[in-house]
Amino acid sequence: MSTSKISLDQLRHIAKLSRLEINPDKENYLAEQLSETASYIDILGELDTKNVEPTYQTNHLKNVTRDDVIGESLTQENALSQAKDIYNGYFKTQATIKK
Repeated sequence: MSTSKISLDQLRHIAKLSRLEINPDKENYLAEQLSETASYIDILGELDTKNVEPTYQTNHLKNVTRDDVIGESLTQENALSQAKDIYNGYFKTQATIKK
């Protein structure tokens, strides 16, 4: 099934773009495997899809999110009332990014 579509140069280029280190002993094997995969994809190009409607989702859900509804919210004072440490009206925490 493989028609050697992926050359060793192409494989090396793909590896470089992907930042993958490929063992030189495995290059021929990987090129062959990628070529075989590409030939399977070519089969899809032979399918007649003229009367097939595009599929955007497969679970038939219309809208899985709820509408945004404005409701009551905590005041800033209420939200900060149980805080261990506050600075200028905000929660004060330890730094999470180290320099």
